[in-house]
Amino acid sequence: MKELKTLYSDVWYDLAPDLQLKNFQQILRYFVSPLSEIQEIKQVEHRFMNQQMTLCEVVIDGLRYVFVPGIKEFQMSYDRDLFTKKNQLLFAINDGSKELKVKESQYHKFFDYAYKYTVNRSDTYRIDPMLVSVTALPVSGTPVGYYNMYDGRKIISTVVNNKFQSELAEFFKTKKETAHFFWRENSLEKVAQVFKKSILHPDQLMENFSKRGVNFIDAREYYYIKSGGANTFFPWGNSLDPQTVDRLYYLPNQFGIKIRKDDDNYLMTDNPFRFMDGVVLPEGYLTKYIKYASFFDSGFVPVHDYFKKPIEEWEMEYRPVIRIKID
Repeated sequence: MKELKTLYSDVWYDLAPDLQLKNFQQILRYFVSPLSEIQEIKQVEHRFMNQQMTLCEVVIDGLRYVFVPGIKEFQMSYDRDLFTKKNQLLFAINDGSKELKVKESQYHKFFDYAYKYTVNRSDTYRIDPMLVSVTALPVSGTPVGYYNMYDGRKIISTVVNNKFQSELAEFFKTKKETAHFFWRENSLEKVAQVFKKSILHPDQLMENFSKRGVNFIDAREYYYIKSGGANTFFPWGNSLDPQTVDRLYYLPNQFGIKIRKDDDNYLMTDNPFRFMDGVVLPEGYLTKYIKYASFFDSGFVPVHDYFKKPIEEWEMEYRPVIRIKID
């Protein structure tokens, strides 16, 4: 399949939009599970940082994905905020506050891990092309479609719609949560993501997606997506300027992917021991939600208010991806 060679960023962005769409349709044909329902394929014009580009999007089983071209060499590095976090963490250990107590062993564990990402030749990776969920999703729900708040247009999984037709009709009529459904609205676009409530453990949720060839994002993909496609952060590290992150929370980044700006959530990865975003907490603090709370690969923001919050206010999220493996 010669189109595979065009799916990396060094070629993809030079293609005409009509050729991008043609290759995108081929991707869907060969890499999306036949068990999945493709409901909408389209190109959208996207403007970011004075750049105008065309994005390829698709709705699969009620969830919107955007195509992200791969990169042949992506260089990992340590977090640009590492030393700020070090000072914050030292403060957390030494200030004597009972509300803000982090074990010194946790401190060493955090930095031993972080230093492994110091840039060197072995930290350069190939990132495969992929379809990425435009938004991160709460573990409390499985996406089943969209509802346009302006014109009432709906895209709902056929299987779900057939099974819950009367309940969905009432849901859209009253715009209130029901026994099985809730939605999360994007206030800018007025398009709500519709979810079927889920009581699955995150491991079960991941297993259900994997049956259709869908994975959760891994750490390298996370950094690549968050960077908007930059091939390296050196010498600043794998994080974005806070002002930039604030902007990305309200506007999609270069890939058209929405990034959260706050630290009230943890993003699951395909590794059950590894999480992105959020705040670094003492071991065992999140065992209500996960089997093993070990090291959180995240931004450390030790503010007293975080530790006063009920644990329910920290949200566990996931971001599905469909990888296009090219050997």
